[in-house]
Amino acid sequence: MTDNPPILLAEDDPSHVLLVRRFLAKGGLVNPVHAVSDGAEALAYLFGEGEYADRRRHPLPAAVITDLHLAGLGGMELLEGVRGHEDFADIPIVVMSGSTEGRDIEQVHELGAAAYLVKPIAFEALLDVLHDLGLPWALQRPAQSTTSTRESRT
Repeated sequence: MTDNPPILLAEDDPSHVLLVRRFLAKGGLVNPVHAVSDGAEALAYLFGEGEYADRRRHPLPAAVITDLHLAGLGGMELLEGVRGHEDFADIPIVVMSGSTEGRDIEQVHELGAAAYLVKPIAFEALLDVLHDLGLPWALQRPAQSTTSTRESRT
């Protein structure tokens, strides 16, 4: 178990889970990624319900990344559930979706998302967004890494 808080990923496509994990690891982030397949399980994790009741094993995440369109409880409902609870007000939520609909983007931002990323470009931009959230206590790079993500891309 690591001392770094996890990233909670709500994504129902296993290939997208692998891509997110790959991009985060490639960027040198050391936070573990805890993936769930729908918004209901993400809320259970956040509220510490059921199998997630032990906060030592399942600490609050540094950030939540969610797909907008999930089977069951979707990303919009997850966002509403999280933002409706003051204990989670400081947890940034990044929404990723294939949708470029203006109404989706507007509603996500109205509900307090930190960012909205459009897939598949979202995977490339995700690391930059997490870095730009300015959470040095949450998203840590390995001590030996001195090259920033942006510098390594040029």
